[in-house]
Amino acid sequence: MKTLVFKPVTLCELDILCNIEVTYFVTDRLSRRQFIRFIKNNRIWGAFLGETLIGYCIMLSKQNSLKLRLYSIVITTDFQGQGIWHSLLDYVIAQYQKVKAYTDVTLEVAVTNQKAIAAYKRYGFVITKNLISYYQDGTDAFSMTKKLSFSCC
Repeated sequence: MKTLVFKPVTLCELDILCNIEVTYFVTDRLSRRQFIRFIKNNRIWGAFLGETLIGYCIMLSKQNSLKLRLYSIVITTDFQGQGIWHSLLDYVIAQYQKVKAYTDVTLEVAVTNQKAIAAYKRYGFVITKNLISYYQDGTDAFSMTKKLSFSCC
């Protein structure tokens, strides 16, 4: 049986990342160059089943801020509904918390993506703002925030 592992994504997985992005996002897709930047800056973690990348999470932070920004998270279809995204997000937040006591995680999600909104709410995110025409195609988004309760180090 293959083991599920969370670890930083490397340039070796770049083609797979790009294929996942094209498959799961219709608009506001990340470019190959953006993925390279996120990889080089250690901002992207993968969910691997054995050696197979089955999803990823991109988390951003600013040097003088205690807020994290969940930029993107996706698990491929065959592995959705198993709690992997939740575990991956827990893992990534814990990696950041080892360095600094972050207080919040924020994200933006399309108002039409009811499945993701429901999942984020179950995880503890709350809607804080409606962002009009947020996406390239004109779709509105919700800004959501989750308070973090655990401390670093």
